[in-house]
Amino acid sequence: MNNKSIKDKFFFPSDKYNLSKLPDSIISVLTPEKSKNKLDYSYFNDLYDKVVLFLIDGLGANYLQEFKDNSGLLKTIEEIGANFFLTCQFPSTTAANVTTIHTGLNVAQHGMYEWFYYEPLVDDIIAPVLFSYARDNERETLQNEVNPNDIYPTKTVYQKLNYHGVKNFVFQNKHLINTNYSKTLLKGADIKGYGTLSKGIKTLAECVNNENGKAYYLFYYSQIDKASHEYGPESKKSNNEVKKLLKALEKLPSILEKLDENILFILTSDHGQIALNNEKNLYLNHEFPDIEKHIKKSENYDVLVPAGSARDMFLYIEDEMIDDVLNLLQDRLYNKAVVCKTSYLIKNNYFGRKKISKALQSRLGNLAILPLENWTVWWYEKGVFETKNLGHHGGLSPDEIKIPLLVWEYQDWVK
Repeated sequence: MNNKSIKDKFFFPSDKYNLSKLPDSIISVLTPEKSKNKLDYSYFNDLYDKVVLFLIDGLGANYLQEFKDNSGLLKTIEEIGANFFLTCQFPSTTAANVTTIHTGLNVAQHGMYEWFYYEPLVDDIIAPVLFSYARDNERETLQNEVNPNDIYPTKTVYQKLNYHGVKNFVFQNKHLINTNYSKTLLKGADIKGYGTLSKGIKTLAECVNNENGKAYYLFYYSQIDKASHEYGPESKKSNNEVKKLLKALEKLPSILEKLDENILFILTSDHGQIALNNEKNLYLNHEFPDIEKHIKKSENYDVLVPAGSARDMFLYIEDEMIDDVLNLLQDRLYNKAVVCKTSYLIKNNYFGRKKISKALQSRLGNLAILPLENWTVWWYEKGVFETKNLGHHGGLSPDEIKIPLLVWEYQDWVK
């Protein structure tokens, strides 16, 4: 499958209507800073006293299409606000897109592009959000190996807003509060942990009610993504999680006080998910047992694999073998996946810009495998790397890339 067919097979992330523009859009409505990188919607041309962003992990645009006729919240927003569509960044992952929300840097700049990748500072494959080695079964195992400030971006949106006198509050599951990722990427924000969704919404309302000055609130919710991975994005369990979220948000106006402030509400996601077919799971080391000898090794002679995910696998192939391995995989994975050099993806702006940072350059593999339809391609190590999920993301299908952007104003919501 040649490079020309890549654009024919996939959904290319929008440059103009991309999640990467949301941080600057929020800064523009809360401060005097006016960025050319903001979203081109009229809401982001005005000034507001407060902004509340609901960042819902795994909530693809297709979800809300299914619920729009049966949700009081969605019907209300249809009447008083706007329902736009964005694309997330490629890869369609939490690591890439949530890091952008926290820092204002796109994936080409911050370099945290996937759940697993090679980190030269430790000469191994890591899980950056977990701050651990990829093969470990617990988080934070890099704690004594490397400084988080050397792995993660160190400047945040919250620090920039603080400079302009805007207070910041981030609401997320209480188990995520003390992680290295949170402590580094949420610098400048007051972090509020919650146990249940209802308690989280109640705490958010209290915080909005009690803050008199300018403020930004980010409410992160991950249960839809979790259910979609385990049961599939089209499952009853996933649908129930969406219903639960929409009903919880519908109650928010009743627990907000009658505020005189101009408040902008935004709801979006970091990516969607695609349903998988277990009969279409391929393990690279099973299909091509000889490929391991062509993969780069660490100084300890460990094979540098796997990177990315089962929907966007990146390989670190020995430079002198890259063309041979490319031709082999293109031939053997025909009609199952697109295989290309990563340099092609960079050149054609798949990472948001052609000039990528040293951080991303040092972490990217030199070959990429992008499965078609609901195929997956991954690496098998029992109990460590397996494809058991019924839903996944990382690739370039519309279900993975298209996300909602709902925008509405407080004064219209409480009329």
